[in-house]
Amino acid sequence: MVEILVMLGVIRWFTTTAKTQGKNGSLWGFIGAASYYGPVLLIGTLIFPEIVRGKVTPDNQFSYIALGIATSVTAGIICCFFARQMLLSRSEKIYRAK
Repeated sequence: MVEILVMLGVIRWFTTTAKTQGKNGSLWGFIGAASYYGPVLLIGTLIFPEIVRGKVTPDNQFSYIALGIATSVTAGIICCFFARQMLLSRSEKIYRAK
């Protein structure tokens, strides 16, 4: 649930940025969602469960779930910053070329 709420904020952030740059907000929103949710799914379903396999017990299960969510959301946000910077730098290069 947390991942989806953050993704909605990312889509709004990318869409707003695109509109200030005079670009297609829907496309930038999609790129933002993909740059966020791709790493979230990759880490949350493939990487993190393999790392903690065998270490989770009924006593510490909640801690590992919270750590998995925090890790995947953090990775997704970091990837969003890189994707946004790449889009902005590309937008500036095209603007300067005109």
